[in-house]
Amino acid sequence: IKHIDPDMPANSSGQVVSYEYIANKNPDKIFYINRTDQDTKDLPQALKNPVIKNVNAIKNDDILKFDANSWFFGAGGISATIKQLDDIEKAY
Repeated sequence: IKHIDPDMPANSSGQVVSYEYIANKNPDKIFYINRTDQDTKDLPQALKNPVIKNVNAIKNDDILKFDANSWFFGAGGISATIKQLDDIEKAY
């Protein structure tokens, strides 16, 4: 997966970015983790902001929710890795 911003430092907890940053980078895909609500299929309110409504990923509905247990909370292991690979496969 090619990162939209190769200058952004790696961080296992993610980076805080603004809506303007996302609009400027204009990603073709957006992956997100919702750590508080695993059951909903709805987009989080943060991805419904009008500033990013013209971003390619938003316009093309190319947004994928990753499972927080596998990607954020999990300590690793084969089951989590298989789930992560399944998530990535769905994206492509």
